Amino acid sequence: MKAQFKYALRSGLTVRLAVLGFLVLLSAVFGLLATFRHSNEVVETTAVVLISIGLSGVFVVNVIMDFISLKGIFGAPEGYLNALTPVKFRVTLFARTVCAVLEDCAALGIGTLCVLWHALLMDGMNANMAGSIQVFASVPEIVQMSILVLFGYTFIFMLIVFGRSLRHSVFFGMHAKPLLTALGVGAAIWVLSLLNFALAPFGVVEHVWWVIYSIIIPVRSGVAGYLYALVALFQIVVLFIANSMLMERRMNLS
Repeated sequence: MKAQFKYALRSGLTVRLAVLGFLVLLSAVFGLLATFRHSNEVVETTAVVLISIGLSGVFVVNVIMDFISLKGIFGAPEGYLNALTPVKFRVTLFARTVCAVLEDCAALGIGTLCVLWHALLMDGMNANMAGSIQVFASVPEIVQMSILVLFGYTFIFMLIVFGRSLRHSVFFGMHAKPLLTALGVGAAIWVLSLLNFALAPFGVVEHVWWVIYSIIIPVRSGVAGYLYALVALFQIVVLFIANSMLMERRMNLS
């Protein structure tokens, strides 16, 4: 397990750190200009635009690194090495998923803070005691939203892995493989979404279309928000188990 985490953490780490480091350096340069009064509205506007573009670049690079990491599991030659390693596929998948999600979320979090910082500087809103009190007062909400974003990102990552698993197992060799994979992923999303009905007592259930329903939960609902996170975690676990079974029993490398 420790070795799997080490290899997963190193996958694309240099590229990730290089792109994120450039974004932080760019933010620091404009921050110093603002600190020493060598900045104005035009400069700060330029800073926000450039850092926002840099944040988009960080996101794109991280997604590319994630796909390269997944390609190593499902393709040759790394896939053959993983198959010969005396470690279950679920261990490798768990390590790759945890490292990829945490690296992506950490990079996006840092980039978002850089954008927010310069947006505040552009508006002339420097940190003060009142602002700090307001931020600390909303810490529980920030934690709740962070957990939901983390689980949501992990769920999407697991869906992508599920699609690749179907493509290389159940639908391997079929002519309509892309279409069948898309249908399989769509069916998985719908089935797992039924678990959200457990939250019906805490929100409002609306019929959207045909078999599609929406459950709206207030953002400040307290316990209900954490229950939603618990349901999301259960959905992730179900997808992880399904991926592990497909990868360990019917894996076809290409």
